[in-house]
Amino acid sequence: MPYFAVRGFDAYALTFSGHGRGGWPLHSRGLREYVEDLGTAVDRLPAAPVLIAHSLGAWVAYHFARQRAPKALILMSPVPVDGVLSLFLSLVARDPLSALKLAGMVLYPPVRWLGEPPVGIYSASADRTRAATCTRRLQAESWRALAEACVPWSFAPPRPSVPTLVIGFTGDGIVTAEQVRRTAVQLGADLQIHQGFSHTPTVECNWEGVADAMLSWIRRALPNDVEPHSRVKAKRRDIPVSGKLP
Repeated sequence: MPYFAVRGFDAYALTFSGHGRGGWPLHSRGLREYVEDLGTAVDRLPAAPVLIAHSLGAWVAYHFARQRAPKALILMSPVPVDGVLSLFLSLVARDPLSALKLAGMVLYPPVRWLGEPPVGIYSASADRTRAATCTRRLQAESWRALAEACVPWSFAPPRPSVPTLVIGFTGDGIVTAEQVRRTAVQLGADLQIHQGFSHTPTVECNWEGVADAMLSWIRRALPNDVEPHSRVKAKRRDIPVSGKLP
């Protein structure tokens, strides 16, 4: 967000309802509610946004874009088109211990302190301080949302008719680069595979390279629509779904 803000773009973040609370307020929320949360946030923006989403959030952004067109869509390490269950079984086959750790971290985050994180969450070259901060902030995901995400995307309506970029990382042990390639083909999207990055690229020491590639793609995909209004007036915004636009 600061990267795009200092380059003259308004940058906004969404907190899905129920997150940060746990228990029933979280686990009663499904993917449809997450899509509705995103729609509520978009309604508060001054213009249609470029949506940048990661992992399970990419599922939410994609399904939102089928209903209401954003300017463009960037999906980083998206949940595979054949669903979360396929992703998890693939991880079990490759590294059973990492699969167990990942399931534990998603369902009950305190287990993050038990040994090393799952392979591919962070790379060996990741910034250790930034990775530790990220680990401390992990929280549970909705069981209902995870169960719904097991359904393959192939049951979904047609692709969104907006420029779409799918990004994968060769060091990602959760959503592999090959899974990302298949998703890009199935969605008819542009594809970028970055070397050496993990499932959490924002903790990598040279994460700016990924942001540079995103920005270049946005300017090519939307040459007449996306221009920073003012480097002086650049703003960063966090949008709580239940609150007002700051």
